[in-house]
Amino acid sequence: MTSDIRDLLVSDPTTLPLIIGLLKADPPPSVDLQRAIGSGLGLAANMCIRPDPAFAAEIQTQLVATNSTDAKQQYAAITGNQLIGTVGGGGGGISAGASGGQVNPLGNNPSSSGALQTFVSNSVTNPNNNFFGGSTGSAGSITNNTTTSVSPSTP
Repeated sequence: MTSDIRDLLVSDPTTLPLIIGLLKADPPPSVDLQRAIGSGLGLAANMCIRPDPAFAAEIQTQLVATNSTDAKQQYAAITGNQLIGTVGGGGGGISAGASGGQVNPLGNNPSSSGALQTFVSNSVTNPNNNFFGGSTGSAGSITNNTTTSVSPSTP
């Protein structure tokens, strides 16, 4: 079902409202079907993000307007957990959450001298592999004292 949803959307974007309509049905479809639809929507959005980013965003916007938490979670898992609660429509149970780090690295006053926060991975050590360090020396002792003069020759 997941690949059918993906293929249908990629081949015919006008089917998006019909697919979304399945998630809005009363009674709602089974949890497994909601997850399959969410996965198919996520795969279609990933395939469309480069050639048609507006359609990829529309997939996300339409999904946010549903009440299917299961479909939204599957979509988020397929698309790399991109934020879908803030695109429009309504949050529908998916929270953008916080990603950590400073929000304002310079403090409240942009002219203050607050220190910037360095990003460090918790699972990878950060060795000092600066391959662009060092110096190239100086060319201060090189001089060029060559003088060239051209005189017109007379025939």
